[in-house]
Amino acid sequence: MTDPNPASPASPADRTAEPVDDLLGRVGVERSAPPIPPLPGRRPPSDRSGAPFGARRGRSGATETDGRGGHRGGRGDTAPAEDDPDQQPAADPSAPRRRVRPIRSQPWLRMAAGGAFAVAFGLIAFGAVRPRGSNTSILGLVALPLVAVLAHQIVRRAAARETRFDLLGIAMFGLSLRAVGAFFRFNAPVDALVYHQEGSRIAPALRGLDFGVDTGRPIPGTGWIRYVSGITHAFVIDDMFVTFLIFMLLSFVGAFLCYLAFVRAVPEGDHRRYALLLFLWPSLVFWPSSIGKEAWMIFGLGVASWGVARIVTGRAGIGLLVTATGLLLLSLVRPHVALMAVVGLGVALLARPKSRSTFRIGGRIVIVLVLLIGGSLIVGRTSEVLKIDLTGAEGINTALEETQEQTDQGGAQFNSAIVRSPLDYPEAFLTVWFRPLPVEVRDATGLLSAAENVFLLGLVLVSWRRLLGIPRALIRTPYVTYAAAYSLVFVYAFSVIANFGILARQRTQGLVLFFVLLCIPAISERRQAPRSGRERAHDERPRRRLAREPATAPAVPNLVPDLTAPPRREHA
Repeated sequence: MTDPNPASPASPADRTAEPVDDLLGRVGVERSAPPIPPLPGRRPPSDRSGAPFGARRGRSGATETDGRGGHRGGRGDTAPAEDDPDQQPAADPSAPRRRVRPIRSQPWLRMAAGGAFAVAFGLIAFGAVRPRGSNTSILGLVALPLVAVLAHQIVRRAAARETRFDLLGIAMFGLSLRAVGAFFRFNAPVDALVYHQEGSRIAPALRGLDFGVDTGRPIPGTGWIRYVSGITHAFVIDDMFVTFLIFMLLSFVGAFLCYLAFVRAVPEGDHRRYALLLFLWPSLVFWPSSIGKEAWMIFGLGVASWGVARIVTGRAGIGLLVTATGLLLLSLVRPHVALMAVVGLGVALLARPKSRSTFRIGGRIVIVLVLLIGGSLIVGRTSEVLKIDLTGAEGINTALEETQEQTDQGGAQFNSAIVRSPLDYPEAFLTVWFRPLPVEVRDATGLLSAAENVFLLGLVLVSWRRLLGIPRALIRTPYVTYAAAYSLVFVYAFSVIANFGILARQRTQGLVLFFVLLCIPAISERRQAPRSGRERAHDERPRRRLAREPATAPAVPNLVPDLTAPPRREHA
């Protein structure tokens, strides 16, 4: 009787595979199954990111493969992030996958930012309808939300990468406080009123494409702020409060660029503290939130510091371009501040880099040449603006005395501490950063400034562990050297000011980098901090040498007979 369903005869390949599988099973080796092809019209199996297995996504989001099932890095590709499971290389399937840590949003901070924004919006609405001559406008009610949305988009990407604290909440809270400060500065404009009037005069000429209009004051200097005010008025239809908001946004962007520079150049620093100080410090919130030099200078310092951070971290090409742009922005208003930044960068280049690949000899030579050329130009412009000879000590002393006489007026004058020798630095340091004290003020505004100075002094005292780490940071972290050199030169240049009101405004140009010294790791934290790139490279030399050598597997006896070979004839 025949079988109705006879089995198909086994092919030679199947007859060969059966004993091979039997022998592999005896020695404990599993034979891998061939990959299952996808069904017609279906996509190949993929991971959670949507990319096929064995592929990766670059920064642009495009999937890149190398044709062998692996991935290849495009331009700018770096090692996969430790916290991103979608970019991790293939690992043991049995090992648990790490989850992406969510951003620690702080509800009270977001609520405070929303509350401050509501207060600012209400104050602007009240200022638009109150019966006064200089009121805010309805256009300001429209411009404030637009400025908030633009600032949110600027900070959003950096905040998404920060998982340790709520950077977006801190930044938006700072922006809301700046909007409130802009309203109060609008009620007492002082110099901003002059900039508004000159901007309204210059705007019609700019609308008629007359870009050579006379500002009435020299450029570099006050004339440039008048020109920028005219450009702004040409677009906002001579609205004074909207111009305030635009200058406020410039100072906010400058503070944010300083934060990005600190994160990039000092990765082991206290980024949360630096963000809190930059975005929420009262002087940085109040004084730059109006039409004036302070907003422009903080914006220029942010651009220059971001470029310096890229230079000291190995991106000298684009870093030089960005730094030159920042120095140009500073030179258009206060060339001597740009000269301070050049001195800070020059001193920072003397600090030991973190790795051998950070600075090349040729790159250092190019940077030094650029600094010499740019520094000479800035010195020339500073001499023209201050009308002094900076090549001799007599000219510098004369300029310091003239500045002291010009600022020694009004009701907040005091005896300044001019630095003429290194022995004068301690008194000048205390004067520039921590005065006026509560016993030296006579009005409510001065009392608020004195309270801020006392808080800053207390912050410095409680940060004594961080201050002990400054000598080590000066050698190992070039950006800290840049900030320290700038702060010291800032004390020398602004110690001649003999008016507390002027000093409180001018101090904002130095606080953005002085705060860097208060946010470096404490001396106890540095012992646990990652070692430098040179030390890690020294420890990884044996590992790299083993990686370059071809891996050799232990010899395994061939227990699988070659069944496809012809049988051997045995001779008697």
